[in-house]
Amino acid sequence: MFQEIPFLGLLFSPFVVYIPVALGITYLFRVVLFRTGLYSRLWKPAWVLVSLFICVLSLSVRIYGA
Repeated sequence: MFQEIPFLGLLFSPFVVYIPVALGITYLFRVVLFRTGLYSRLWKPAWVLVSLFICVLSLSVRIYGA
């Protein structure tokens, strides 16, 4: 179950932690896509990056939220 994160007397959603982690991992994937040249071969690169972020976010929630 999700637990709120207390910080200075305020309660934050666990997504405050999950979203930066997912953004960092997605950024690493993006760098790899640029360096390998696969980014230019994608049909809609922005949609691929958004869907990749959603997949990484759901995976991080699945792994750390259990």
